[in-house]
Amino acid sequence: DLPLSDITYKFGSRFIPTSLYQDFLTEVMETKATVVYDKASDSYDVSLASHQRFAITNTYGHKGFDGQKLANVLLNQKPGKIYMPDPTDPSGNKRILDQVATAVLDEKSEALKERFKQWVEENLEVQEKIVDVYNEQFNRYVVKTYDGSGLTINGLAKQFQPRPHQNNAIMRTVQELRAGYAHEVGSGKTLTMLASNMKLQELGMVHNALFVIPKPLINQFAREIYKYFPESKVLVAQPEDFTKAGRKRFVSRIATGKYHAIIIADSQFGKIGMSKAYQENYIKEQLYEARSMIEQADEGSYTVKKAEKTIEALKTRLEKLQKTDTDSFITFEELGIDMLYVDEAHGYKNLAPYTQLENVKGISDTRAEKSMDLMMKIEYMHNLYDNRRVVFSTGTPMSNSVVELYTMMKYTEPDVLEKYGVANFDSWVSSFGIIENNFELTASGTFKVNRRFTKFGNVPELMNMFRET
Repeated sequence: DLPLSDITYKFGSRFIPTSLYQDFLTEVMETKATVVYDKASDSYDVSLASHQRFAITNTYGHKGFDGQKLANVLLNQKPGKIYMPDPTDPSGNKRILDQVATAVLDEKSEALKERFKQWVEENLEVQEKIVDVYNEQFNRYVVKTYDGSGLTINGLAKQFQPRPHQNNAIMRTVQELRAGYAHEVGSGKTLTMLASNMKLQELGMVHNALFVIPKPLINQFAREIYKYFPESKVLVAQPEDFTKAGRKRFVSRIATGKYHAIIIADSQFGKIGMSKAYQENYIKEQLYEARSMIEQADEGSYTVKKAEKTIEALKTRLEKLQKTDTDSFITFEELGIDMLYVDEAHGYKNLAPYTQLENVKGISDTRAEKSMDLMMKIEYMHNLYDNRRVVFSTGTPMSNSVVELYTMMKYTEPDVLEKYGVANFDSWVSSFGIIENNFELTASGTFKVNRRFTKFGNVPELMNMFRET
């Protein structure tokens, strides 16, 4: 087992039992504390029996923002904020952030978090509980290894032989029916994808494999298939296949052609929508999630504004969908795809998760249309094939934002995130992310305090989880 010194934890880590938070708050707030965790909303709720203790009103409270409110926001990884009436508003209804009072509250926030660390260090029994829970949740699985040294692949041109790491990746794909090829540029990801597909077809496990390729690379990719597998039968989607006249012909070719690979440009892939009914249900589920975020957040907060913006975009998308002529496009379900390969998958990284975290630098809130479209299709595949049948290939699974690592895992291994209890982004961040307040220089030459996702914690366990695909 890992000792406590090798475990990154904080006040708000989801893997720490609520009973420990209750014991801690009862001691430092000098009154009975109750902490409830709601898994559906991934949020904590703290209530204190009395609000008249000095620790609640002064030590860990300021200007009406008492210790109960502070414990609540910190457990939910949000900053405490104090507002005041806007002096420029004659009606007195508008409120603005009280910078001075909020700065004082920030100090008290740090004091409470440090007091929790100290409390853990002082209590051997508490340390043992955290160690036991963490090891049980994150350190009880051994990463599976794959040996493809004995693999043979029918149809592969004799002058090409996969390297050991490629054979191992092919064997992983054959055994798991999913994979993330996060191999560096030049390591032969194209051959790995093609060879794994050919082996799966040789074994009769896959019949209709779809390759989604960036548009500038599609002709090059088609040439490489014939270079590696000269006798393969390939269908490359053309723009005319997406016209009303060509739609049925294209679908029937896929259904009857017995192709080894169907290649489509990413721009064309976006034109193949799910059925209208499926999309409507999916968007309604997204609306429900966004509205749930509003219910959990403080009125007027950044989270509320972000969720409201998402809701408006989803409503617009739903209205546009309802006006669509259903006979004007090919539906993804019609294609009968049973294996989906996505090349240069980092192009779909902008899929901002629903989160209560507010104004944290390093956590993107961009939700690109094509990423949402891909996620919808992947969730359809996952529902059909028990979270299998999706392969991602990219040399840069994470480039600009730490959210990208979570996004890649959400695409390829949602069941693994669920298994470790971090399917929700806030739970994932509480276990593996470190958010700090840093003084940063602004464009005007002044300093501003920014909350930033600075680094990862518990990296070995995070990487073991990532390597499960």
